[in-house]
Amino acid sequence: MDADYLQYEYRRKGYDHGLFSFSNSFSRPPLVLPGGAKVAVVILPVLQHFPVSGQAGEYPNLWDISRYDYGVRVGIFRILETLGKFDFPATVAFNASLAKLEPLVNQMRDAACEIIGHGSNMNVLFTNDLGYEEESRVVGESLQILESTFGSKVTGWLSPQSSESNHTPRILASHGIKYQFDWSNDDRPYCFDLADENLIAMPGSYELSDKWAMEQLNYTSPRWADQVLQYVNVLSTEASQHGARVMTLQLHPWIAGQPHRIRSLEKIFEHFQAREDVLVAKAETIIERLEPQLRNDGSIGNSDVTPP
Repeated sequence: MDADYLQYEYRRKGYDHGLFSFSNSFSRPPLVLPGGAKVAVVILPVLQHFPVSGQAGEYPNLWDISRYDYGVRVGIFRILETLGKFDFPATVAFNASLAKLEPLVNQMRDAACEIIGHGSNMNVLFTNDLGYEEESRVVGESLQILESTFGSKVTGWLSPQSSESNHTPRILASHGIKYQFDWSNDDRPYCFDLADENLIAMPGSYELSDKWAMEQLNYTSPRWADQVLQYVNVLSTEASQHGARVMTLQLHPWIAGQPHRIRSLEKIFEHFQAREDVLVAKAETIIERLEPQLRNDGSIGNSDVTPP
């Protein structure tokens, strides 16, 4: 192997991206949630559009396309009905190309969901090949569509397939995004180090995602539900000593919204509702409470890497 293979511009001790510094989550000042809750939970349904035109090959893959379509035709309505039984709020990641589906949009309004950006559609991922200007255009256009459709400012974001280029955090912050769910490297929110821009990483909690558990790991829905409850148990125990924790429950409606899985989701919600130490809230509500605490927790401001 040529020695130059291991040499690159940002190789040095610590992280090489300049977005934030290393920080031990257990040594930061404790976070405090409303009502003395120990674990805040964001329920995050993900509404996605997979255009048929983006399918490779002579014939479109209708096996997958129709499954994805089930999510916006059936699954999301079943999930929203289940949320309503427990009076739980939802933060919904929304592909902008779905904004033309009026029945779907009306249901989001009726359920008083928080809407966050999720790009244009699932054929447009954020990679370095996309380029800064084009990525910024996609973000700006997506936000404009959602804001004009729902009539409110969009301040949260989940990238399509959690894809990010080197520029994504700065692009998001420049468009007024305050928090995003792309990173899954902590059990509490933390601040990006972006000089004059403000952006907070909410815990992505990928391993709790129905997609990860039931599609990637082939868990049954009861096993997935048990994993979620064990996750909450551990976070609550740690919070007693180290301060409040935050977790995200990503739900893909073509998975969790299936008839044979919805009862497992109900069991998760029943467990949340029965616990006084769990707060189910919209992301914007959690951020409003925690942001002043995060700005003073010592986890930002000491990165010595010049970002690309």
